[in-house]
Amino acid sequence: MSLIVRYEDVNISINEDQKIILINPLSERFYTNDDVYENATLLRLKEENGEDYYAISGRIRFVNVFNNETERNYNKLLLRTPAELIKKKIGIFGGIKYVADGVMHRELDVIYNCKHGTNYQIIERTQILPTTFQSVEAYDAC
Repeated sequence: MSLIVRYEDVNISINEDQKIILINPLSERFYTNDDVYENATLLRLKEENGEDYYAISGRIRFVNVFNNETERNYNKLLLRTPAELIKKKIGIFGGIKYVADGVMHRELDVIYNCKHGTNYQIIERTQILPTTFQSVEAYDAC
């Protein structure tokens, strides 16, 4: 397997449905719902059978929101939610229940193999230019 580094120390966003990889400098953030890899490297790999594909190595952030998920069995709830968000509560009739409530942020270092080989449009942003908006007043010609 051979390896070629295409981009290094950048932020990368990928949209698999539209086959677009967007490259941002580290100083710029994304305003998108696609998968975002921070401080990432875009690699072009070649397998022994001759097929090329892209892989992204970087840090991805997950936000998990848990909204009053209730369970009587602590271990069952622990399978679905982080232990830090589980609180023990005693019910009206003395029964014990466990409630998961809150927001958990996680960061993972991952390597993601792109689904469509190298069939992606790569858009590289060198910098994002500031924009200013001016209000335009409409004048009556009367």
